[in-house]
Amino acid sequence: MAVDQKKKPGVAFWATVVVVVALVAYPLSFGPAYAFFAHTQRHDSPRWRSQVFWSIYEPIRWLRNNSPAPIRRSIDCSSDPWITSQPPLF
Repeated sequence: MAVDQKKKPGVAFWATVVVVVALVAYPLSFGPAYAFFAHTQRHDSPRWRSQVFWSIYEPIRWLRNNSPAPIRRSIDCSSDPWITSQPPLF
C-alpha cells in the first residue's frame, strides 16, 4: 500500500454533511415554499395540500410563535422577502 495514498471521506463525514445541509436548507426553504404554496393555493384546492405544507413547516411556525424576539425577528427577516405580498402567515 502506498504511503501517499489519499484517504477518501468516510460515512461519518458524509453523514455530517447531510445533517448540516438539512439544518441550513430546511429553515431557508420556508419562505420560498410558502410563496409557492400561496401562489398555487386556490379556494377549491384540496385540503390535504395545506395539511401537508403545515405538517412539514409546523416546527418553524411553532419556533417563531414561541421564541424570544431575536429569534422571531430572524425568522421573519429570512421569510419576509418571499411572503410580503401573501396573506397573513401566523
